[in-house]
Amino acid sequence: MLAQQYVTFNQELSYVASTDIEILTAIFEPHINLTCWQRSLAPSLLEYVAQINAKGVDIARSLPLNELATALSRWLPEGAGKVAFIQDIEQLAQMLDCLFDNPDIGVRLKTLSQAMCPKFHTDKVVCRLVCSYSVTGTQWLENGDANRAKLGRASQGKSDETSGLYAADSDVFSAGVGDVLLLKGDAWPDNEGLGVIHRSPAINPNDKRLVLTLDLM
Repeated sequence: MLAQQYVTFNQELSYVASTDIEILTAIFEPHINLTCWQRSLAPSLLEYVAQINAKGVDIARSLPLNELATALSRWLPEGAGKVAFIQDIEQLAQMLDCLFDNPDIGVRLKTLSQAMCPKFHTDKVVCRLVCSYSVTGTQWLENGDANRAKLGRASQGKSDETSGLYAADSDVFSAGVGDVLLLKGDAWPDNEGLGVIHRSPAINPNDKRLVLTLDLM
C-alpha cells in the first residue's frame, strides 16, 4: 500500500521520476501532471510478455478491481510467467485504488505494431495509469518546453517536430519498459487545458509493444 506522503522534487518541473514507488503520490501536487515510477521487470515476466505479443492481445473492459485477476486469467494465454504477469497488473490496479479510492477500473491491454496515438495530445480524463511491457514507454513534454497553442488542429497538419510544439528532440522525455506512469488529464479538478502532453512512441515494424492502461471509472 502506498503511504500518503510526497517525495521531494523540483518545484519548477511539471513531472517527477524516481525508482521510489512513493513518487506516484506526487500526482496530487497542483503543478505536477505526470509521475513516473522507474522499475525493472523480472526476466520471467518479460518472457511471458513475448509469448503474449507473439499471439497478440486486445483487451478493453471495465470491471471491479476484485474481479480483475480472475478475468485476466481467463483472457490471457497460458504460459510460464502468466501468474506473475497477472499479479503485476493487479498490483498496479490496487495502487490506483489506494491513491484514488476507486475500486472500479477500465483496463486496456493491447499488443501494438505501430504507435496508437502518434501525435502529442492531452486526454479528457481525470488520471490514467500507463505501463509499457515491451520495446519502450510513453513519451511526454515538460510544460515549460511545450507550446500548447500548437496542439491538435492548431498544428495545421504539421508533424510534432515541425509545428512549433517544442523546440528540440531533447525536449521529449520517454519512459522505459516497466515504468509506471500516472498521467493527469484535462478532467482533473482545476486542470482544464493543463493535462500532460504525451504520445505513443514510434516503433519498428517488426517490434511488438504491449501496453497497459488503467482508467478511473
